Amino acid sequence: VADIATRLPDFLRPSLTARDIAAASSIPTRPRTAFSEIARIVEAALFARRPVGAEGWRQARGAYERFAFRDAWA
Repeated sequence: VADIATRLPDFLRPSLTARDIAAASSIPTRPRTAFSEIARIVEAALFARRPVGAEGWRQARGAYERFAFRDAWA
């Protein structure tokens, strides 16, 4: 979320949920898709109490790389 705030400082509001952010057309497709994947993993861990585990961590890390690096916002 901090990365989004840096790139789109006027976008985030306290009332936005992860699903709102993931659906926002103001975020380019590649980072939006990656953010959605991260949010899905985090929501499952927090709300469904599913352990993230090593595989979940790898998936979230890969999604973050697609979100933040390799010209994702270009």
